[in-house]
Amino acid sequence: MPRDITTQGETIQDLQNLTATMAAYIQEVPHLEAPRALLEGLLGQMGPLIIRQADLGAQRQETSKELRGLLTEARRLGNFLRVGLKQHYGPRSEKLTTFRLQPFRGRKTAKPEEPEFPTAAAPASPDPKTP
Repeated sequence: MPRDITTQGETIQDLQNLTATMAAYIQEVPHLEAPRALLEGLLGQMGPLIIRQADLGAQRQETSKELRGLLTEARRLGNFLRVGLKQHYGPRSEKLTTFRLQPFRGRKTAKPEEPEFPTAAAPASPDPKTP
């Protein structure tokens, strides 16, 4: 009983082996020649598609790499522009909210810490072991 085949590559390899083996023994099963030839044709059509799929994968990776580079440069320029806006309008200007920047509104006042007074501890009972 053949094992379960999970990947495309394993499936294609298995089907190629099947058609090659059947071609060698077609005299014993002549009634299966037409479906075998059809399968061989389908496998032949898959070859260019596999190459195309690999090429598209490489193009996708290259495009992703290019996009990451552009995104890094865009972030740098965005940060530069934000600093320029703060320089132009001033760090406290409410006009910065127009550009979705938060103006500096001062530090929040810290809550005064309440002093912790020690609670009255109950007198310790004498140790029964000591006389």
